[in-house]
Amino acid sequence: MAINTELLTGTLQHIDANRGDWYQGCWRSCIAGHAVALAGGKWATDAVHPLHFVLVPEDDDLTKDVRTYGPADGWDGEPLQAVPVQARAKRVLGLDDDQAFRLFASTNDLPRLYTIVSDLCEQADREAAA
Repeated sequence: MAINTELLTGTLQHIDANRGDWYQGCWRSCIAGHAVALAGGKWATDAVHPLHFVLVPEDDDLTKDVRTYGPADGWDGEPLQAVPVQARAKRVLGLDDDQAFRLFASTNDLPRLYTIVSDLCEQADREAAA
């Protein structure tokens, strides 16, 4: 899977231009949340719901990533089919597990995100040239 450098750099630029909307410690407002929103993802719940980190499934989502949420998960309506933001972000950004873990870490500050995104873009360039 190729790294989507266009979405990756676009997301970082969006975060830098809208720093007040970014908080790396929350899935919905971290780089993963911004990437899925910029890619057209639709949130399955509102921002204050306990399941604020899930999205409406899309045709391209992997079957294993679509989960059913119910009362034990804090959902009080009919069973909710949704995709966790980290799974969707990993897919739309074209990242493997290690890359996603590094990029989505809650401890990343903005300078660290710039370094990680630069490293990922360089890796994508090397892979494309091979």
